[in-house]
Amino acid sequence: MAVRIELSCMSCGHSTSEVIVPGSGRPSFRELRLAYEAEGNAGGPLWIGDQPRCPRCKGQLFMEGMERAALRRAS
Repeated sequence: MAVRIELSCMSCGHSTSEVIVPGSGRPSFRELRLAYEAEGNAGGPLWIGDQPRCPRCKGQLFMEGMERAALRRAS
C-alpha cells in the first residue's frame, strides 16, 4: 500500500507536485522528504530544516488529497 500526497500552502494556495509515499497512514515529514527526493523534488516543497515550505512564499504547507493506492511491482 502507498499514499498519494499533495501539499498546499496555507498562505498563497500554491500546490506542490503529487508524490507517492509507501505506507498506509499519514507519512512523517522525513518520509515525505525521501519520496520527493526520489522523484528529483521537481515541483516539490522547499525544505527548511525538517519542515516543508512553499517554494513561492515559504509559507506552511498542509497535506491535501491523501489517497491510498496499491503499489505494483515492475515486471
